[in-house]
Amino acid sequence: RRGSAEKVLSLRRANEIRAPEIEVKWHGAIPVVSLVQFGQTTANLFVDVAEDVAKQSPDVFVLDLRGNPGGLLNAANVLLSAFMGPDKVFLRLKQRGTMNELKTTYEQKIGDAVHIYVLVDEYSAAGAEIVATILQEYGRATVAGRQTGGYTTIQEVSVFTNGDMLKITVAEWLTTKGLSLHQKGVQPDILLSSDDPQEQMQQILGIIRSLPK
Repeated sequence: RRGSAEKVLSLRRANEIRAPEIEVKWHGAIPVVSLVQFGQTTANLFVDVAEDVAKQSPDVFVLDLRGNPGGLLNAANVLLSAFMGPDKVFLRLKQRGTMNELKTTYEQKIGDAVHIYVLVDEYSAAGAEIVATILQEYGRATVAGRQTGGYTTIQEVSVFTNGDMLKITVAEWLTTKGLSLHQKGVQPDILLSSDDPQEQMQQILGIIRSLPK
């Protein structure tokens, strides 16, 4: 969804999708976990990845959400729970004149002593923006990269027998402070100057390594 227009999209079959949803790379003592979308596979795998990373006792954790268009709301819940634990308000839903709070529901995997860096860009949207801005609001993470797109709608998906799908907007999400990021996006704490993804990664790794231990 972009703007106010609704679109009918054609889905590819699952066996045609080749890109992995999650990738883990270690740059020396710095783990970088990249997520390309927020699907159910992401949620399941991220818990295992977070547990494995925690066993190595890193000082920092880099979560790369650049280019991530979002996806399932529960996947955002899983990620935020892994960093903050359960019972934390992570979203306010504005729906049909009412306001409801959503709270994290899963066990924390990455301890509070581990500082989080979240990488975003103009293609980070929806669930990726939720994770970035909520970690930022709680003071749990430093957000680096570029301003995000500001996609703040919650949608329900109807799938037809021919494989097409229709997304219908049913709510708008606000941050824990009640702010709307619609068309404003997440503002990075650290603005990375390069347009090249690899150079951006080297910039944030250089910043992290330059910090006092």
